[in-house]
Amino acid sequence: MFESYRHNKKNKFQYFKVGDERFDSDLHAYQYFTKNLNNEITFNLDLRVMDRDWQKEPEKDLSYYKTAMCEHIKQHYDKIVLGYSGGTDSETILESFFETKTKDLELLNIINIYQQQTKNRQWLKEHTEEAVRNKWGLVAKDLGWKFNMWKSWKPLDYTQYEKAITDYNYGSWTVDWRYLNSWAQNSGEITHTFDKAKRTALVMGKEKPDVVIEDGWWCFRLLNLNWELPFDCVDPNVELVFFWINDVVPELIIKLAHMKAKEMQKIFIEEQIKPTHENSQKHSQYLDKHYRRLNQALGFNAITDFLNSDAQKTFGWFKQAELQEQKQLFNEGNKIKIVNDYFDQVVAKTVDNRFLDFNKKNLHGIWSKSKKLFPVCDELKELM
Repeated sequence: MFESYRHNKKNKFQYFKVGDERFDSDLHAYQYFTKNLNNEITFNLDLRVMDRDWQKEPEKDLSYYKTAMCEHIKQHYDKIVLGYSGGTDSETILESFFETKTKDLELLNIINIYQQQTKNRQWLKEHTEEAVRNKWGLVAKDLGWKFNMWKSWKPLDYTQYEKAITDYNYGSWTVDWRYLNSWAQNSGEITHTFDKAKRTALVMGKEKPDVVIEDGWWCFRLLNLNWELPFDCVDPNVELVFFWINDVVPELIIKLAHMKAKEMQKIFIEEQIKPTHENSQKHSQYLDKHYRRLNQALGFNAITDFLNSDAQKTFGWFKQAELQEQKQLFNEGNKIKIVNDYFDQVVAKTVDNRFLDFNKKNLHGIWSKSKKLFPVCDELKELM
């Protein structure tokens, strides 16, 4: 049923390791791991910061490192494009570019042609545009910013999707392929070109740090399910730049990890939460009741209250409602059947059942190696 289809993806920045073997997809990693269970399986980013000692918190405040990142981008690129949604990541980055008086910035928001037609997304478009006009309209004129918002892209149709999923070589099953119309499924039929005469940075925010407790330590970890593949840039002069986690200003992500761990420790003390791995993992995630408080502690703030919420996250109510509307309007049931069949016919037969969620037909997430930050305080240890 499933024929091979080569779908080349650029901007590969993540990989998985099982022992000494390296893979670009979690499925292939799990398939190999199933046959080599004595090895360790990890998620990784191609960044040197992951090899640093994280126990020493950077001395300066967060604003210093945000400014340093902005200045580096301004000095090394002729054109700066910010992937912008108005959410906590991109709006906070935009604030930093404003504070450093960055000129000629382009705000780019791309949306697939199916989402464009849903009532939810049409409402969100108006909601965000009004907020951007009110907050940034005069600034944009003064600094020469360009708003390139709500530009379309076209996902693979179900016939292309069937071929692509068979040759699923890159990314994470749940967010790139199991999840409808993610950026990894760009058909390439619609492209947004950049000025080939200029070296361009496409700046993306990505996710806040995940912080957990392991063996009595607050630690930083990465979960592959938070790292969907970014949208493709066809111009070879465009470079993908992650603002928060990078090797240019590695202090940024380390500082954020320490700040989040400190705030989580305060919450655990206030609410007398046992300092277990399970509890720390739960309270670090965006679905937790402390999501907004943790964002505020890290200085993350969206352009509106709605965009500050978790509604648009993968399992948020707004995102789920939008997906339901897409399925009804555009017969997305074909893709759901294809991916479910592939799970039953291939995934379930080649991956150990312990790594599978049969109800949702998903692969469990893969974590990176942990980076120790600081020990759990004595007051919390007494609760253990």
